[in-house]
Amino acid sequence: MLLKKFPTLILVLSLWAAVASPSLAASPNYLGEKAGYEVSWSGISAGTAELKAETDAEGRSKFTVTAKTNSGVGFLYPLDISYNSTVGPDFESILFTTSGREGWGDPVEKRVEFLKEEGVSKYYNKGALRNTVSVTPDVLDPISVIYYFRQK
Repeated sequence: MLLKKFPTLILVLSLWAAVASPSLAASPNYLGEKAGYEVSWSGISAGTAELKAETDAEGRSKFTVTAKTNSGVGFLYPLDISYNSTVGPDFESILFTTSGREGWGDPVEKRVEFLKEEGVSKYYNKGALRNTVSVTPDVLDPISVIYYFRQK
C-alpha cells in the first residue's frame, strides 16, 4: 500500500518544501527558479524531485515538477514522471499534463485543457477525450495553485 502512495508522497513533499523554503518564498519573481531535492525513504536514498518555473515560447508561465526513483528503489517501484502546468497572463490555468511512468503499469499520458471562454476543462488520457467538466474562470491546476499563493 505504501508503495502505491510513493509517487504522491514525493510530489506532496516536494511541493511543500518549495512553498516552505524561505529562499523561494522570498522571491516575488519565481520565473527562472529551479529547486532540486534528494528524496529518501526511511533513510535510504530513493530518488530525486525537481520543481521549475520558466516561460514557454509564447511567453506564458510554465511550471514543471519531475520525480524519478533511483535504480535501487526503482527496482521495487519505478517512477519517472513529469507534471507540467501552463498559465496565462491573468494566472488562469491553460494546460496541465502528466507524462511518464508510475509503477509497473503502462506509461502515463494525461492532459487537461482549461477552456476559459467555454467554461469547461477537457480531460484526455492517451490522446482520447475522456471527460468534459464545467469549471469557473479562476480554476487552477494542482501545480499552478502553489505559485498562485506564493505571489499573493
